[in-house]
Amino acid sequence: LYLTGVQLEVGSQATTFEYRSIAEELNRCQRYFISGMAAIGSMYNGFGGAQVQGVYVTYPVIMRASPTLTFPTNHSSTNVVNSDLTFHKSSTGFSYRVNLIGNGNFNRRSTYHATAEL
Repeated sequence: LYLTGVQLEVGSQATTFEYRSIAEELNRCQRYFISGMAAIGSMYNGFGGAQVQGVYVTYPVIMRASPTLTFPTNHSSTNVVNSDLTFHKSSTGFSYRVNLIGNGNFNRRSTYHATAEL
């Protein structure tokens, strides 16, 4: 038995069936949870330590509220200390910063999860 295109509602009056594209459903879901990659580098740090480098990560959709950010996976890091620092977090994105150590090339790539659940 296969059923498709079924819509159940409470009440005595039926409404027209709502068709949404896969892209529209994804956008609606991403208002609550987004997972992506935050990356800084690679470039040469000729000034040594005590430098902060950053980038602004923009979400693909505006989230329903300012989310909670976590960084479960660090994919790469060179000449970086105090990494995965976030500032100016909002429903549209966040600034991602790292503190550099020593001279030479640096990079940092981490997976992030942004959660704005009810």
